[in-house]
Amino acid sequence: MHSLVWVDQRGNEEPVSKQSKAYHQPRLSPDGQKIAYATLSRDARIWVLDLARGTDTPLTDEGYASYPVWTATSKRIVFLWMKSGRASMFSK
Repeated sequence: MHSLVWVDQRGNEEPVSKQSKAYHQPRLSPDGQKIAYATLSRDARIWVLDLARGTDTPLTDEGYASYPVWTATSKRIVFLWMKSGRASMFSK
């Protein structure tokens, strides 16, 4: 399990979330308000962590999702999603 932390220029760490998960490929939104990340658990979903609220929301459901990338406006996330043996790029 991993933790998400902010690291300052001196190397000091401050937790972003109190939860410990299989965080993978975290990406900070351009507006700095959310973090998209994949999980390495059996569900392999993309999640969005709202930093102000401290809440996680699943972006994808069944299948294998990875490589989240925010659009420049912070409104959408592009990601790879494999369902039924086929991988495709999606945007939500």
